[in-house]
Amino acid sequence: MTLRLLYTSSLTGLLTAFRSCLILVFLNGN
Repeated sequence: MTLRLLYTSSLTGLLTAFRSCLILVFLNGN
């Protein structure tokens, strides 16, 4: 249970970081 929760939270954190990186690149591109 705890391992699954940790995996889900880490995956969500990765997605959030990836999305923010994409937004930064998009803003810098313009």
